[in-house]
Amino acid sequence: MNQLSSIAVTALLCAAGCAHALSTVAVEGFEATSTKTRSWVVNIPSGNASVSLSTEQKTQGKQSLKLSYRFTGGGQYLGVNVPVKIKAPIHKLTHQIYGNKSGCSYGLYVLDAFGETHKYRGGRIDFTGWKEVSYDLTAGHETWGGDKNGRINLPVKSIVLEIGTSGKAFEGDLYFDAITVESEKSMAETLGREI
Repeated sequence: MNQLSSIAVTALLCAAGCAHALSTVAVEGFEATSTKTRSWVVNIPSGNASVSLSTEQKTQGKQSLKLSYRFTGGGQYLGVNVPVKIKAPIHKLTHQIYGNKSGCSYGLYVLDAFGETHKYRGGRIDFTGWKEVSYDLTAGHETWGGDKNGRINLPVKSIVLEIGTSGKAFEGDLYFDAITVESEKSMAETLGREI
């Protein structure tokens, strides 16, 4: 292979593999003195779930988001709605969760600009202490509502952290921190604001 061919092959490989240099963008660290984050519930009384900012557990900064909840049996789940405004294509979402070994499930919803909900399955809270969890937003997933096109239309309006019962009654606390995304754009372009 001559030098010109070698350069052409290298350029093609880079074009294929280097098309999107992704940057990690911090979306929410729960460091504000108040939060617009709210919880909602399905098949349990609304008073059985609440969120607040807490200094009890944290992975970075001074505080995290605390979820206090009480499941009374099977078929119950709740969501922690985190309002965001993400204006750039994102490929992965990561956050920290402080587990309580409850066996409850966790997952993620992404609500896009046209009201479509994108659901990503997570795993089980079979651990105690902090754990980083990630969701591949380019992978196949469930969708409903909105324009039903199956694509995340920008801007993303909210992220919902879902917790489901293990099928048994359980009462406890979970903590969330350090929500980040892998974005095709810079922090300022992704969040649409000056940094």
